[in-house]
Amino acid sequence: MMYIIPDDIWNIIKVYLLHRKLDAIKIIKYHTELPYALGMHNRKGIDNNISYLTTFQPWVFKILCKKQIINIIKKTEENERRNYM
Repeated sequence: MMYIIPDDIWNIIKVYLLHRKLDAIKIIKYHTELPYALGMHNRKGIDNNISYLTTFQPWVFKILCKKQIINIIKKTEENERRNYM
């Protein structure tokens, strides 16, 4: 059985559910890329990023699970390594 969701309700769903998810992904990518841009070699890596996020952006863990966050960090670091090497 397929349900038809009215546009008004779908817009509300996008705003309240998906918007925060996109914000969380942007923040994770930003803080993963930042050490590469600033040359802060001691702040690179999954452990440092997870530590920062748990301290200063804990709401990210309410939106995404830890496994998703780690995957985003890994992919972002791979792209940054390619760009800076």
